[in-house]
Amino acid sequence: MVEAWLILGDFNTMLSVNDRINGNPVHQSEVVDFQTCVDDTGLGLLNRKGCQWSWCNKRDGTNRIYSNIDWSLGNSYWFIQYGYTEAIYENYGVSDHSPIVLCTEIIRNHLPKPFRLLNVLLQEDEFNKLVQEV
Repeated sequence: MVEAWLILGDFNTMLSVNDRINGNPVHQSEVVDFQTCVDDTGLGLLNRKGCQWSWCNKRDGTNRIYSNIDWSLGNSYWFIQYGYTEAIYENYGVSDHSPIVLCTEIIRNHLPKPFRLLNVLLQEDEFNKLVQEV
């Protein structure tokens, strides 16, 4: 039986050459193994919100490096069963990694339905009397 599952956390590797700013440039050879692993296992990235970078060395000025090395991935059954899932990358705290919070619910504003006038009501004597009274 195939089940829905996800993996999240510090993989200590990047998926793309664009997953680091400052520091040494990322070469394709550094990311190809992780890309292949993600493809071979049929994983996909969860919708991401919050901090752009999941890791920071917390140094000052030009010595500060930002990277994406923490990932939230799910298999196809996860996306089918839990279609809307967000990985919210929070601000750094004590750690140099951004905490990841999963949100599996869609927050909707529950507004009252607008009044709709049905033409059939206009033909009712009781409705016309009520409108006159109001």
